[in-house]
Amino acid sequence: MGLQTNEVCVAATDSILGAAGHGCAIPVVTRQGDALIVTIACGHDDDRDITSLLFTGDFQSWYRAQSRTTSGTRHSGFTIDARFLTEDCDANPKHQSDLKAG
Repeated sequence: MGLQTNEVCVAATDSILGAAGHGCAIPVVTRQGDALIVTIACGHDDDRDITSLLFTGDFQSWYRAQSRTTSGTRHSGFTIDARFLTEDCDANPKHQSDLKAG
């Protein structure tokens, strides 16, 4: 898909995981050294999707999220590199509309 760059305002109260899907187990969160690993399993038996998210960074000025989803024999994933731009989300109204639309 190529490289995409977006500016999005994320508040301290926003969830990095989004809403839980139907048939999904409670996410399992583990720490491994400086990394945070979140594993989410959805579905049952042969129709199970497992998503693992690996978060690294200082979470104050930057972080990286790497995702891998396995569904049967199919695999997909993505990487997000994020950095701190400003504390003032209201400084650019575009951020608020992008977050709500996306």
